[in-house]
Amino acid sequence: MSNTLETLANNFTTLLEAEANQLNFTKNEIHDVLKGNEDDLEKTIILFNFIKMKIKWNGITGIEPLKRLENAYLSGSGNIADINLSLLKLLRSAGIDASPVLLNTRDSELKSELTNNEFNYIICSVNINDSQILLDASDDFSSPNTLPERALVKKGLIVEYNGNQKIINLVPVKPSNKLITINAKVHPDHSVKGSIKTNLTDYFASDFLENYSSRSESEIIKEYERNYKGLNAYSYKHHIEYDFSNSITQSFQFSSDNLSNKSAGKLYISPLLFLANETNPFKDSYRQYPIDFKYPFNTEFKVNIIFPQDFEIESLPRNELLKLDELGAEFTYFLRSIGNVVELYMSLKQNKTIVSIEDYKKLREYYEAIHKKRKEVITLSINNYGSKRSSKNSK
Repeated sequence: MSNTLETLANNFTTLLEAEANQLNFTKNEIHDVLKGNEDDLEKTIILFNFIKMKIKWNGITGIEPLKRLENAYLSGSGNIADINLSLLKLLRSAGIDASPVLLNTRDSELKSELTNNEFNYIICSVNINDSQILLDASDDFSSPNTLPERALVKKGLIVEYNGNQKIINLVPVKPSNKLITINAKVHPDHSVKGSIKTNLTDYFASDFLENYSSRSESEIIKEYERNYKGLNAYSYKHHIEYDFSNSITQSFQFSSDNLSNKSAGKLYISPLLFLANETNPFKDSYRQYPIDFKYPFNTEFKVNIIFPQDFEIESLPRNELLKLDELGAEFTYFLRSIGNVVELYMSLKQNKTIVSIEDYKKLREYYEAIHKKRKEVITLSINNYGSKRSSKNSK
């Protein structure tokens, strides 16, 4: 480590000790917040959420408190350092192995090497059973190891309790998960009714909260109906589990008359129903900058469609597996029919967060292949089509 960073870390340790002495928590105060919890992970989550509610961010960054920590705590407002140093003090007072991490925010991280001029932000790192947990209590929608976008950077400088310093990797490793489950039934008049449930974790959950937490259920329903023309959505509800990953479950019922096409006794319908027409996000032929996915993710679809008994399945889209190991990308498409039921499992995994300009063409072609696959349809024959047409013509 450079002498510049060592000097900065030593100066910051001195500052930290002076600031920490301004804010003291009694054992009774900590006990009241923890309500008897003794598990270190549970204590960490409780104290993290407590500071999130207690001190709100005023929009100012920095690694030094804007005011005395005690004043920020009592006033309920402060800069990044006010908030996360208060969290640090509270965690240490509760016996948690916690350390500050200095970093440069995403909008100004221009260099791969850290220097003292780059640090303008601070978060907390907690060590529990040799596992690192990163915390930023300045954001209402963050959760443990799910930092706000401004703090999603490559590296940071951790300053440990004993004064040691080291550069650590801050790129998320654990994938954020999205699981979409659809159960639908196609009726004899070709209308479709069903239900959809979506489970979100980590950054998917954080993004949902940031975009939808202030919207009513009716507003969310209207947005679905705007995005998917001809869809009638109703009975919407969602549940937030304020756990380690702030997991979210949302669901609604739906019906539609335009999810299938009929022609000459044949019915054509996508196994993805109204989710079939998602566009390719990478349409440009070239890029000036690398692709940054921000975090690894895994999106899964599980779809079950029941067809009327007099509908005969003639053909299904072929199963497919696409892999780009060098880009950390994998696409799985598996479809099967059992009697009059079609089951689809589809997944899209992205484990590498940065894709270089040189690899952009591969990624674009990969997503184009996925886009085409999503548009493929099931072909069914309507067994009584001929008899119905003859009966109609005889009248």
